[in-house]
Amino acid sequence: MIKLILPIEASQVRELRLLSLETDPDAFVSTYAYESQFDIDYYSRKISYNLVAPYFGYWGYYKQELLVGYAQLIREQLPRVNHIADIFEFYVHPDFRRQGLGKDLLNHLVQLCKNHPDIELLQLKVTSTNQPAIKLYEAFNFLKTHTQENQIKTNQGYLDETIMCLSLR
Repeated sequence: MIKLILPIEASQVRELRLLSLETDPDAFVSTYAYESQFDIDYYSRKISYNLVAPYFGYWGYYKQELLVGYAQLIREQLPRVNHIADIFEFYVHPDFRRQGLGKDLLNHLVQLCKNHPDIELLQLKVTSTNQPAIKLYEAFNFLKTHTQENQIKTNQGYLDETIMCLSLR
């Protein structure tokens, strides 16, 4: 089941977010060390701040009552770019990968944006080395628009990010 995540579910979001930063540290700009210092109230506020039902906010993929994947969908706010929606923090728990959950979650987000009367473009950033994610996005006809070099600094060096966009009109 895919549904908007509510602030009351912040503990599950925090747990999954911290897991994502442990299992796939190169996929995100943030780090486990940074985000583990924040309590559940921080995540509750983050969810609440981004919740603009019925389209925007944190979308969760649930197996029974367990949150096993999520993504943030936001709309740009400034008038000249509010035809654009962005996907952030896309993640599926490692135990539930390769079962179509990521595909289902991405399809849900794409359909939401297609059904929104004002959204014309859906965009995201992905670490250029994250080939499984890039293949998923390309399967939905996201196009690579450009690469931003040295965007993420790690202890081992720098990672590039690829900007990908899906035209909805």
